[in-house]
Formats: sequence, structure tokens, C-alpha cells
Amino acid sequence: EAERRLNDSLDRLVTECVVAYFDRATEELAEQARRDPLTGLLNHQAFTRGLESELERAKRYERGLTLAFVDVDAFKGINDTYGHPEGDRILRRVAEILRESRRGSDLVGRMGGDEFAVCLIESDVETGGRFLSRVSDLLDEESSARRLPAGFAVSAGLASYPHEGVTADALFRLADERLYDAKRAKAID
Repeated sequence: EAERRLNDSLDRLVTECVVAYFDRATEELAEQARRDPLTGLLNHQAFTRGLESELERAKRYERGLTLAFVDVDAFKGINDTYGHPEGDRILRRVAEILRESRRGSDLVGRMGGDEFAVCLIESDVETGGRFLSRVSDLLDEESSARRLPAGFAVSAGLASYPHEGVTADALFRLADERLYDAKRAKAID
């Protein structure tokens, strides 16, 4: 009888350990599936889902939200001049700066290539402007310290809920349009 109880206890313990292991492994895989492998930021799909959830919350509580869309200027030239490993390092550093510049509740993701997006929760366009100013200052510091190439820059566009768009798609379109307006303005200068 004692041996049977011992075996039953061991069986339960082994089962609990196996279940716990698979639960943890499943959680880790699910989290990895949400992340961009190069930067560790949310990937395009996870960021978009998060933005849509935050828009629902902003609507429910009548709060503002700002989307910042950021693109590395002349990134192809960086890859062509310094090589792809250096281009990857630069993308990781830009991701770190975006992550460091946001508040803990804000979302940041890599949308693909050299494009990033930040969802500034409970904010407006002015808050977005201050955020982009912080990012620009940090990028300038990195460039001055030669951790980024000389003249390194990004272009960005902002769009704010509810005054400028009420859906994720509308905010992305407007922020993207403003990003390209910023790029064209730099080309004129």
C-alpha cells in the first residue's frame, strides 16, 4: 500500500512538472511570436493588435492617443556603406532609444525594415511632439558620440485620436503621410 501511494505521488509530481514545463514553454513561444527577432520590439501584427486595443480603451474612457510613425532616413545607404551587420546594429540602437524614450504604458514596435511605430497612450499631438524631440536629442547624442553614423537622422509623422482619426488604419495613413511630408521637407533643405 505504501509503495502504491508513493508511486501515485511520484506520478502526480511528474505530471505536474511536465505540465508546468509545457505551460512555460508555450508562454515563451507565444511571447517570441509577438516580438521582432532583431530588435525585441513588438512585431507589426502584435503592435497593430495592441494599438487597436488601446483605441478601444481610449474610446471607452474618452482619452486621447497619439501614433508616431518613424523611419530611418537613407537606410539603404547605411547598409550599402557600412554593411548589413552595422545596419542591424543601428536598427537595434534606434529600437533601444524608442523604448527608453517612451513611458512604460506606451507601445513600441518594428513595423518592418527601418520603420517603427509608437503608440503614446493618453496623449495628444503636443505630447507626441515632445516624445519625438526626446528621440531626436538622443539620436543626436549617439551621432555626436559616433555610436551612429555622422548625420544620422530619422523622419517621423504623428496622428492623434480622436481629432485626426478614429481607427488604427486612419491613424497609420495620416502618420505615414506626415512622415513622407517630413522626408520631402528635408530633401528641400
